[in-house]
Amino acid sequence: MAEADEKPKKLGELLVESGLVAADKLPEGLEYAKRHSLPLGRVLITLKLLREVDLESALHSQALMKMDRLPARLAVRAITLAHTNNLSIDRALKKLGWFPDKYIEGEAMPVAIAREHLTNSESTFGKEHPESAAARIRLAEALTDNRKYAEAEALYQTASKIVEECFGHQSLEMANLLGQMAGHYFVQDKFDEAERLYWQSYELKHNLLGDKDLRVAECLEDLAELYDVQSEYLQAERLYLSSIGIKEKVLAADDPEMIQSLRKLVLICRQSEHGPESRQTGDLLMDAGMVNQKKIEEGLELARKYNIPLGRALISIKQLSQEDLQRVMHAQLLMKDGGVPGYIVVRALKASCNLHISVGDALKKIGWRREHPADQRQLELLLRCSDELIKLEQELTPEHEQVASKCIELADLYAGANNLREAEMLLGRALKIYEKLEGNEGTLQTLSALARVHALQGRWAESQGLIDRAIALAKKGSSKPTAKLAELLESQVRILHASGESKEALQKVAELIELRKKVDGNESANVSGLMELQADIEISQGNMAEAEKLYARSLAIKEKVLVGGNPQITGLLCKLGELQLKKNDFKTALEHFQKALEMNRNLWGQSHPVLAFSELSLARCYEAMKETQKAKECYSRAIAIMEASAGANHEDTARVLEQYAEFLKNQGQMEESEAIVKRIDEIREQSESRHTAMQLRTIH
Repeated sequence: MAEADEKPKKLGELLVESGLVAADKLPEGLEYAKRHSLPLGRVLITLKLLREVDLESALHSQALMKMDRLPARLAVRAITLAHTNNLSIDRALKKLGWFPDKYIEGEAMPVAIAREHLTNSESTFGKEHPESAAARIRLAEALTDNRKYAEAEALYQTASKIVEECFGHQSLEMANLLGQMAGHYFVQDKFDEAERLYWQSYELKHNLLGDKDLRVAECLEDLAELYDVQSEYLQAERLYLSSIGIKEKVLAADDPEMIQSLRKLVLICRQSEHGPESRQTGDLLMDAGMVNQKKIEEGLELARKYNIPLGRALISIKQLSQEDLQRVMHAQLLMKDGGVPGYIVVRALKASCNLHISVGDALKKIGWRREHPADQRQLELLLRCSDELIKLEQELTPEHEQVASKCIELADLYAGANNLREAEMLLGRALKIYEKLEGNEGTLQTLSALARVHALQGRWAESQGLIDRAIALAKKGSSKPTAKLAELLESQVRILHASGESKEALQKVAELIELRKKVDGNESANVSGLMELQADIEISQGNMAEAEKLYARSLAIKEKVLVGGNPQITGLLCKLGELQLKKNDFKTALEHFQKALEMNRNLWGQSHPVLAFSELSLARCYEAMKETQKAKECYSRAIAIMEASAGANHEDTARVLEQYAEFLKNQGQMEESEAIVKRIDEIREQSESRHTAMQLRTIH
C-alpha cells in the first residue's frame, strides 16, 4: 500500500524523477500536448524524447499507484531499473522486492490495469478516438489471456469499427488488429476463424509494405504456427520458408531473429519425413552464394578436360578453398543421409562460410541436433576413402578385387554415417565384382554386410534372403562347421529375432550353440555370448525363469574366460539385476548392481560416464525397496558423474536429470521436480555443438 504522505505522481513527474526525460525538456512536451490535445506520453515519443517501452513502464506504474498499491518512490526506482537493465516493469518491481497482489477486487491485475488505461483514455479523448481503440485492444488481449473470451471479443469488435472509421479498412492499423483478433481465436482453438483473419492481415500487410518488411514475415510465421498446431506440417514448412526468405533480405545470417525462425523451421522439419536428397556440387555452390554461374561453367569445362571432380577444378582456378569444398561435401553427405532437407543444409552452408565454422556446428546453431551426426572426423575418413577408391580405379581396373575391398570399406563408413542407400550401392557393386571373380570369401563378406544394411532399413525378407545365400555358400565350401558359418548363422538368428520371428530364432540359436561348442569348445566367450542372445530372445517370449538360468550360465563362463571387470561381464550383471528387480528380489538385484558398479569403478575410474548407468540402476533398485534417501543419493552421484564427464549443460546430463525428475515426481516432491524439468529445458535451449557420448536407457 502507498504510504499516507505519498500521492500518485503525474506522468511527467515520474519520467523526470526516474531520469527518462530531462527536466528542461518536459515543458516543451507539455506545451505541445496542450496545444494539440494529445497525451503527453505520445508527444514525448513523437519528439523522440522517450521510448515506447519506457512509456509503457511509466503508465503501468502510474496505474498501480492510482489503485493505491505501489508507493510512488518505489515506482520511480522500478522505472529506472527497468530502463537501465532492459527489464519489464514487473520484473524490475520483483527485483526491488515488491510483489503485487495477483488480483485486484476479484480481477487479474493485468486486466485491472488495462481497464484503468481504457477508462483514462475514454475520459481524455472520448470513446471513438484511436487512443481509446488502442486501449480497448490492450484490455481485450489481457482478457483473452485470462480466458474471458466473450468480453474480449466484444471489445475487439468495437475497436474494429473505430479503426475502420478512423483509418479505413485497407490500413496498416486494420491489418494489425486483424492479426490480434486472429490470435484471440487461435488460443480458443477456433482455427477456421483464426486462419481467415491471419490471411486477411497478411494480404493487407503484403500489399501495403511489400515483400521486404519483417512485419509481413511475422504474419507468415503466425500462419505457419497455426498450421503446425493442426499437424499440417507441409503447409507450415512452406510458410516458414517464405517468412525466412523475407528475413534473409534484411537480416544477417547470424541475426538472433533469423536463427530463431530457422529453429522453428527445424522443429517442423522433424515432423515431416524427408527422404534423401541429392544436389550437384555446382548447384549447391550457387544456391549458397559461394561461386557464381560463370565460374561454375569455367570449372565444369576444366573438370571435363582433365576428368577431375568439379570441386577440384574450382580449387585449381582459385575459386574455391579446400575448406569450403569440405563444407560442400559435408552438406551433400547430410542431404544424402535423408535426415536434413536441402534448404536447411543450404542455409547452414551459408552460415558456415560467414561464421567460419563447420556445417555441423552451423546446423546446431540453428537448432538441428542429431543423435548420431556425421561429424568432421567421419567426414575426413569418407573423403579419404573415396579418394583412395578413385585412385585404385585409375591405377588398376574398375573391376579389380582391391576395388571391391575398398567399396566394402567405404560402404561401412557410409553405413556408420547412416547413409544406407550409398552403402547399399557400394556393396552391390562389390558383390558383382566378387561373383565375377568367383571369390567366395569376398562374396561371403559382402553378402553379410549387405544383409546388415538391409536389416538396418527394416527390410527383413531381403536381409534374410542374403544371409541364406551366404550360409548356403559357406556350407558348400566346407563339410565341417567353421567359425565363418557360425558367424553367418548368428546373423541369421539376430535378423529373425529383430523381425519378430522369435520362435524360429530360439530353435536356431539352440542349434547354433551346439555348433559353436564344436568349433570353439564348451566354455568359450562365443558360446557365452550366444547363451546371452538366447536369454534375450526368451525374455521377448516372456520366459523370465529360463532367461535367468541362461544369463547365469553365460556369466559363469564369462567370469572364467574374460578378465575381471570386462564390460561384457558388467553388462550381464546389469541384465541379471534387472530381471531380479522385476521379480521383486531386491536383495539379489542390489548385489548384482553393486558388483557391476565396483567393476566399472576399477575398469573406468571414478568419473567415467558409464558409472552413471550403474548408479541409476542402483537408484531404481533402492526406489523399489522404498529406501528413498539411498535412491536420492544414487541419483545425485549419477548427476555429479555426468556433469564432471560431459558438462553441466550437456544432453547426457539432461537425460540423467529426466530420470531424477521422474523419481521426485513419484515421491510427491512436485516443486523440486518442476525445478529440475526447468533446468532440463534450459540445457536443451542453450545446448551448442556437442555430440551425445551415450544414450541413457534402462537395460531390458
